[in-house]
Amino acid sequence: MRRRLHLDDLRTSDASTIQVLYGDALGRPLGQLAPATLLDLLAISELDDLPKPMKRDLAAFAERISRAVADLPDGPTWDEFIAEYGAESPTRVPTTFRLLIDRESTREARSPTSRQGAVDLLSTWAGIEPQEVVLRAKATTPTVRADTAPPTGKRTRKPRKAARRAAPKPEVDPDRQEWIKKVGL
Repeated sequence: MRRRLHLDDLRTSDASTIQVLYGDALGRPLGQLAPATLLDLLAISELDDLPKPMKRDLAAFAERISRAVADLPDGPTWDEFIAEYGAESPTRVPTTFRLLIDRESTREARSPTSRQGAVDLLSTWAGIEPQEVVLRAKATTPTVRADTAPPTGKRTRKPRKAARRAAPKPEVDPDRQEWIKKVGL
């Protein structure tokens, strides 16, 4: 079992929360992302009302994932990929990912069995619209309960401890100082 990054509740988060969470996900290869996380990020990349840096990062991510899927070899690797994403709910699969699989189903470089796997996957999603992603406008702020409010009475300070007096500087002995000058210099 491979370790995969799984980010919960991306579709229901606000843009600020997503920006904090997605940084690690965008740099990971296809095989290190949980299918649900990858589909959520692609669904969010389809939104128009994202901050510009986030829109740019997610567009680059979608392009990188498209290239990674195209680079998957035919055979067991492709079959495993199709099975994993076929197990996801069809409403969770965004249009971007559907188009990516559609492109792979007609690509000449794919073997006929791999293309058929992509066609079969597309047929399971046919007629089922992707779930719309609506980001929350703002992060929720915690509310202070009445029983945890700060006290309203006058605050008293603790009395300060008496400051320690600095030790007096030692007095300079002129005879000793003169002797040090003669011997040392």
